[in-house]
Amino acid sequence: MLYSSTNIPYQEYRAISELMNAHPQELNGSLRALIAFGEIVATGESYDIHLLEVISNWQGPRYVSYASTEALPLRGRLNLYFLTPEEFEHPTTLLSSGQTVSSLELMRQVKQAYAILLESPYDYAQQVMSGSDYFLSETIGGAEETSDPISFLKQQTLVRSSS
Repeated sequence: MLYSSTNIPYQEYRAISELMNAHPQELNGSLRALIAFGEIVATGESYDIHLLEVISNWQGPRYVSYASTEALPLRGRLNLYFLTPEEFEHPTTLLSSGQTVSSLELMRQVKQAYAILLESPYDYAQQVMSGSDYFLSETIGGAEETSDPISFLKQQTLVRSSS
């Protein structure tokens, strides 16, 4: 169910804003959507942040999790999930290399309560989310551990289209 971002507590929204500023710059136009989801969006009664990033040509891990850092202070955990536009638009139960959960399972979770924070082109994510009928599923686990959520994307490589 689509929510506005107004349920997200101020301190968590500040952390999300840091990522909303850093990640599009790091990805040079490859970020297609940034979607907050889960209990923090639905009720605001959680300090754990769940963000889905839809990134063209993404070849990195599909899930990373962070505790608070000096660069990004958090009260809970930051959980970042990554899909390519193809996986976002056509979720499947098949696991790609490096995935711990299928895109279909992830989209089922997102669909329960989400707020679209960024999308390119305009209305891209909303059209995908409203045109899909995902079923409910269980919680996702198996995060890759990294130390810095702000510079994480600098360490990842994107496959550039040769055409």
